[in-house]
Amino acid sequence: MKLSVIVPVYNGEKYINRCIESILKNKSKEYEIIVVDDGSKDNSLRILKNFKDIRIKVFHQDNSGVSIARNRGLQLATGEYVTFVDSDDEIHEDMYEVLMNYFKEQDVDIVHCGYKKKHLDGTETNISGTYKLMKQSSDEAIKCLIEGRYFTGGTWNKIFSKSCLEGISFETDLKINEDILFTFCAFQKARNILFYDAPFYSYYEREGSACFTTADMKKAHDCSVVAEKMCVVSRGKSYYEKISYHRLRRFYWFQLCALYAQ
Repeated sequence: MKLSVIVPVYNGEKYINRCIESILKNKSKEYEIIVVDDGSKDNSLRILKNFKDIRIKVFHQDNSGVSIARNRGLQLATGEYVTFVDSDDEIHEDMYEVLMNYFKEQDVDIVHCGYKKKHLDGTETNISGTYKLMKQSSDEAIKCLIEGRYFTGGTWNKIFSKSCLEGISFETDLKINEDILFTFCAFQKARNILFYDAPFYSYYEREGSACFTTADMKKAHDCSVVAEKMCVVSRGKSYYEKISYHRLRRFYWFQLCALYAQ
């Protein structure tokens, strides 16, 4: 059961060592780390090439955006399972061993966990931490995703079976919510999904990230685009159709507010 860990990097010299070292400390041994340097202008690529571990495979491309970098990682992945890590974040040493074991024990296609948020002021917040297991059907997980209940739509705390990612890639024209759309599409193809409510992933707030720098109008537009795509897939599925349209209306309101704020 080989795991491919995809790490897109852009100007990450300040934190890429911490990120990669946290992955290398993982107790799970059967994995590869595919690092895609997205045209960094700092010392990121030089730092990455200094790692001598044979599990690390470093690739370079002209600056094209995080979605293209992740998509290239997907193309290069050789594992039966795939996960993602943002280059400024880190993971708990037990994360992959624990989550991969659930693929052996449970009949599931996706396993994911909770996380903790590291704030700019140095404080941290556990977003989850009940350590409860929740096994869901595709429809049940999608409903929670759309409602924003129990877990996040980010890809960085999820391990996907390669089989449920066939034909799925990151939308390259989106600056925000592209990960939620990717997760939504993967949930659509999965039979069963397991959520383990343990804060194994450490998500760092960082000035300069898309959430802090993307213009409000672009944020609103991309959120609306993602919501619209969810609505298209939701048509005819009464279980969560109403929730999906509610999400769409909310983002249209966000777009209107951003327009008047200009």
